[in-house]
Amino acid sequence: MRAILFFAFVLAGPAFASPGAPAPSQASMASPGASPTEALADSPRFELGLSVGYAYGLGRETRDAPMPDLTFGTLPLTLDLNYALSGRLALGVYGGYGLMFPNGCPEGVSCSGRALHLGLRARYRFSEGGGIIPWASLGAGYERLSETDTYQGIMVDSAASGVELLRLEFGLSHPVSRGFAFGPYLSASFGEFLSRELAGTSTDISPRTPHFWVMAGLRSTFWL
Repeated sequence: MRAILFFAFVLAGPAFASPGAPAPSQASMASPGASPTEALADSPRFELGLSVGYAYGLGRETRDAPMPDLTFGTLPLTLDLNYALSGRLALGVYGGYGLMFPNGCPEGVSCSGRALHLGLRARYRFSEGGGIIPWASLGAGYERLSETDTYQGIMVDSAASGVELLRLEFGLSHPVSRGFAFGPYLSASFGEFLSRELAGTSTDISPRTPHFWVMAGLRSTFWL
């Protein structure tokens, strides 16, 4: 199967402010002299995140189906919308959709897959200034893997749906301007598939088995 391209960007140089300048009030955040990190502190606002990366599956979809035997991984694009309660804490929702790369596709059969993730998250920044800002998030939600196999014009759809019980993320955010920051992140999630569909027929999965996703990528943040 085709290898997955990993993403890399060159971080932009940090903006700077006069070291002797006092901490800005909320009314002074529009001042062009304020640094990006100062402008982001203590100002509740909406925050839009856009992430891209590569995720590799571990564990099992069902008792007899290890995740590595089913897929080489996924390449999701994730969008999250958060409301910043303070300069450090934000609550929001996330949704991810992207390619899933099936493993074990029979010769002569065309196989394609999709991955969907939806849920709620809480994000916390460990710092409000100093250039690069470390952050972490905790979330949970719904996930679905689907696959379409095509042979001689005949398509067969299959899918597995379940719950993402825990989703942990850790990253570094580099403010470039008052409204934009980006940086790398790592993610790990744990969940269980509850049902499986084949050609329109759904069956419950029993016994349920845990599976995991480990992911690395880049995240851009826009303050609205």
